[in-house]
Amino acid sequence: MGWYRTPESRDFWRWWDGSSWTYFLCPAEKAPPAHVLPAAAGPLASGQLATPHEPRNIPVAAPAHASERTTVLPPHRTADPYDLRNRVPAHALLEKLSSFVRAGELRLHPDPSRSHVSADARSWYLGAVGERMVAGELSKLPAGWTVLHSVPVGRGTSDIDHVVIGPSGVFTINTKHHAGSDAWVGDHGMYVGGKPVDHLRSVSYEARRASSMLSRASGLTVPVLGLVTLVGVRRLSFKEHPSPELCVDVVPIEQLLDRLQSRRIFSDDQVKRIATAACRFETWHTGRPSAVDISPALAQFNIQSAPSELPQARANVPRVRGRGRRATVGCFAVIGALFTALMGFSLVSYLFFGH
Repeated sequence: MGWYRTPESRDFWRWWDGSSWTYFLCPAEKAPPAHVLPAAAGPLASGQLATPHEPRNIPVAAPAHASERTTVLPPHRTADPYDLRNRVPAHALLEKLSSFVRAGELRLHPDPSRSHVSADARSWYLGAVGERMVAGELSKLPAGWTVLHSVPVGRGTSDIDHVVIGPSGVFTINTKHHAGSDAWVGDHGMYVGGKPVDHLRSVSYEARRASSMLSRASGLTVPVLGLVTLVGVRRLSFKEHPSPELCVDVVPIEQLLDRLQSRRIFSDDQVKRIATAACRFETWHTGRPSAVDISPALAQFNIQSAPSELPQARANVPRVRGRGRRATVGCFAVIGALFTALMGFSLVSYLFFGH
């Protein structure tokens, strides 16, 4: 038993209970909840098993309180929940998805064709995929930038997908995963797949709210630009760019980094001051951090693939069935009603007119 680097990705430590991998994870950049043995420590200690996927993993001594089959090691609670830098991409969505994992409605596999995503879990899953893809792009920003994920806002469960702070400004990013759809943007409206969506108004409100909170917490005037970041769209067309009064822009994920890194408007000291305020939970939320364990869902994403490979998995999400059947039944009902009406008209004609 012990903590090992995960065989699927070296981004996490995972607890090996002696016979199988558990859901319990610890980010690689954090020390696992026990002393890491040196690489030159020699053979594994008794009771520690090396994974067949990576036999040279560095083992970690099991905590003194661990039972033979550990079920009570919540690694993500070891980080300070009031420091928003400890939140992972799609954190709020992973809280919901963990309940689907426990219910057997979300089961991911390295082979996407063997994954199972229920109809109820589908939208949550696609949202998490989109946010993790955007987070992957944001991880490419150079030093001097602060990126926060799934920032809780207000009193309830609302959150901002990403808050980005750097020399060229402060941005709230709202990820919209519209795989295979066309998007159209006007000065005050937006359509996706031919249907109106409320993205501009909601992201504008989100940016203004963030500006107020950060200005109050930092003591500076902090303008915030809201970005609607589109993932998976087939075509993006602009009749007009969003009105300046909205403080919003629309950008595909492929152009996100270029949009963020424009001319400098903040000094290094100002960036540090704003980032320090942004990292505090109390800057954004009036309650307490959620204590929901996200490790079941996080482990599933880690099993499936690396973030850069997630678009492939997205295409293999089972489609929600049932609409086609309902439409077919409805068509037959209409045809049946028309046939019945025609037969009734023919019978009346025969009785009254004899033909």
